[in-house]
Amino acid sequence: MIGEPGADKILAFAKRARLVPLDSNALRVVTRLGLATVGKNYRSTYQRAQEVLARAIPRDSAWPIVAYALLRQHGQELCRRRAPACERCPLRARCPSATV
Repeated sequence: MIGEPGADKILAFAKRARLVPLDSNALRVVTRLGLATVGKNYRSTYQRAQEVLARAIPRDSAWPIVAYALLRQHGQELCRRRAPACERCPLRARCPSATV
């Protein structure tokens, strides 16, 4: 069994859906940037983030994959769960969660 994020990733890479698959790193970036609000649970937060991103990205099957990769990398390297590297983040001036 896989959850929604896994299924969305498969569909995006198969170019069958125009959804941005969000792992926990990417979802953290989206919520910290204030693009989506944190819901009462992971699923509601995930769905809110997907709704926002679906309206924001071009209608092209390549964009969800690009967005997934960039958001995931940003979440892993800079916008980490613990000890985010806000001082090195190119988005810090626009980020409501920036600590620096």
